[in-house]
Amino acid sequence: MRAARAGFSLIELLVVVAIMGVVSIFIGRVLSFNQRAYSSTDQLAQAQQDLRAINSLLERDLRHAGMLVPDDVAICGVDEVGAPDTLYVSDALAIDPQNDFSGYNGADVTSGDAQTLGTHVLDLSSLIMEPSPPSRPAYDTDNDGVNDSDFQVGGGVIIADRQSPTSGVACGRVTAINVGSSQITVDVHSTLSSAVELVAVPAQEYRVAGTQLLWNGNVVANDIEDFQVTYIIDNDDDNQVDAPQEIFGDDENVPHNLFDDPSPNYGGGTIALSASMSAAALVREVRVSMVARTRLPDEEFTSGQPQGTENRDVSGLPADGFRRRVLTTKVMTRNIGIEI
Repeated sequence: MRAARAGFSLIELLVVVAIMGVVSIFIGRVLSFNQRAYSSTDQLAQAQQDLRAINSLLERDLRHAGMLVPDDVAICGVDEVGAPDTLYVSDALAIDPQNDFSGYNGADVTSGDAQTLGTHVLDLSSLIMEPSPPSRPAYDTDNDGVNDSDFQVGGGVIIADRQSPTSGVACGRVTAINVGSSQITVDVHSTLSSAVELVAVPAQEYRVAGTQLLWNGNVVANDIEDFQVTYIIDNDDDNQVDAPQEIFGDDENVPHNLFDDPSPNYGGGTIALSASMSAAALVREVRVSMVARTRLPDEEFTSGQPQGTENRDVSGLPADGFRRRVLTTKVMTRNIGIEI
């Protein structure tokens, strides 16, 4: 008689397959959850690292705002409520002080103005801030291996009227430079109300394009959702900045016009400027709030939604699942309003 073979029945095999299927599903879910958690943590770490790097660069530029140039062309900006702000700070990297003990007056604008938004061509007395000789340009504008200008394409420019400081402070982006004729083409974003005796200085430009933060047209960080700037001024000349009318860009429901109007507004009120001083010369501190987000949304994080800082209005924007980090920094403008 043939001996019976030992083995598994069909039912036993089906039970084992079912158990293995359940275990596989469970393990898959655990691995998927861990992967999402790791990815989210990694993205948040990158966002925080980007914010710290931006903050270091921003603090350096703000602390040097106005170095060796007139206060009226030390700082400028464009305020937005429904979009990121734009900041212009006089370019200290373009200045080579060496053994100079006096400041530079900037470049005279011999032709052109900045009284309307849009493209303007400005003829300058010189593309170099330092007195000549010796000539000490900072940038190689025409890519011939020789530095020829203190202005740079993609960078900014700040413009003021020496004869009428209260006419505002203009600023914009340099889109072209003609070295031979000392000419710059500027996309003006903040305007002047007069153009009697204009002076211009090179500036660092901070702006957000999409979700990229640009510094002089160069990408310094990705996934930056917002960049909001508040200017704290000394309006009553008491060497303190604690009055409500001395804070421009905080808790307003309309964009402020600190730089582009003879009577800057704070909400529904205005401040009276001295006939010999622009609003830029009153700035004592600058507060910047930046919002970074993860590269990808987290489908498990249903409460993630845009963050409103300073006067940015995010009401009505839906939750989108992105995780965000906010960094706020306040920097004293050490070179503005300093009497030597």
